[in-house]
Amino acid sequence: MGVEYEATIIDRQTSRPQRLASSIANETRPALTRGGICPDLFESTLEFVTGICTSIDEVRADLLAIHGTVQPVLDRHDATLLGMGLPAVPRSTEFDTTSAPRYRDIIESLQWPARRLMTNGIHVHIGMPSSDHALRTTQGLRSLLPVLLALSASSPFRNGEVTGLASTRMALWSAVPRSGPMPSFADMGEYEQYCQVMQRAAAIGAANELRWDCRLNAGLGTVEIRIADTVAEMEDTLALCAFAWCLAVGVEELHGFHLPTELSDENRWRAIRYGSQCEFIVDASGSVETLDVLTERIIDSLSGTAATLGCEAHLDRCRELASGRAPHQRLTSGEPGASARDLATAAELIMRVDW
Repeated sequence: MGVEYEATIIDRQTSRPQRLASSIANETRPALTRGGICPDLFESTLEFVTGICTSIDEVRADLLAIHGTVQPVLDRHDATLLGMGLPAVPRSTEFDTTSAPRYRDIIESLQWPARRLMTNGIHVHIGMPSSDHALRTTQGLRSLLPVLLALSASSPFRNGEVTGLASTRMALWSAVPRSGPMPSFADMGEYEQYCQVMQRAAAIGAANELRWDCRLNAGLGTVEIRIADTVAEMEDTLALCAFAWCLAVGVEELHGFHLPTELSDENRWRAIRYGSQCEFIVDASGSVETLDVLTERIIDSLSGTAATLGCEAHLDRCRELASGRAPHQRLTSGEPGASARDLATAAELIMRVDW
């Protein structure tokens, strides 16, 4: 597996975004022996990329090593990292896009929706034995990914206002073409034909412009799960990565959780809206379960996979996340009568990355 972790660079004193991603990446890359550091769409977004890992402990070691390389440069600029799905206070006009041609092309193609995407996510790549297996995995995950989103949802603010959504990040992504749940394809031939048609029609230049919640990455031989919001706590980050890994590897053990696409898509909206307070549809009759109950059942079904991958303790952490008491799940709590902007400012203090 491999992990991409996105965070916003902010001024330590004012919490305003700092346009430092390219300079930090250029300065620190030579010191890395594994993984990578790169800017994302915006100059205030820094992405950590692990090496190829065979355990969650290796993911932890890579993320800590990358952060340790970056930290002295952040200190020199009196900056820190914000581990939220969406910065709470700054407005989109405060974010500059990076100069890389790929990102200029995204802005030119998507226009206004792209300029709103000052978002941070955790992307988990899981190695697959074949392309056919990868396609079956992506389709089997469709009913399960809303649970991962609900566990991670950490973006209830935008521009200093309470949005009423647990994951405003994913609501913003919904305006981007070729996002959301991956469509159903009968086989790899049908998927490849779709990609060819989209390229011939100049809708996409490459398959990485298909920005689905979960997608195939043929170049890496992985399924890439992209639905989770960024969170600040290391142990919570690792728990989400472990859950994603176990879901992908153990998906064939989870047929009992599969739903018709229209119901799984309703659950996706519920995760965006309610996060850890979500009630999920669990069968075709309309029965519902709370996040903690559904997560418990999924984890119990994954016990064999978790043992094989050495993830039992991390899935226990997911049980705790499902109770809704983690820092990123308490972002809107505050004194009665507190203003939305005060709550948003407090949230940005809570969600600073301190590894």
